[in-house]
Amino acid sequence: MTAVYCPDGVASGEIVNYLLEEHDIKIAGGLGHELKDRLIRIGHMGATVGEEDIDAVLDGLAGFLHRR
Repeated sequence: MTAVYCPDGVASGEIVNYLLEEHDIKIAGGLGHELKDRLIRIGHMGATVGEEDIDAVLDGLAGFLHRR
């Protein structure tokens, strides 16, 4: 898993929802009170996750950032 802080002024839920609704990609927000809205978590372990999956997440994140 990789955890990434969200840009200032962006709640993790915005990114999580965008990736799910626009790209059918499921990631998670942070855990706990302090990190819940401040970071996203991207799972990438296991034999079923390949380079294409990682590329899709990165492309989706870029799309989110460019639309802001």
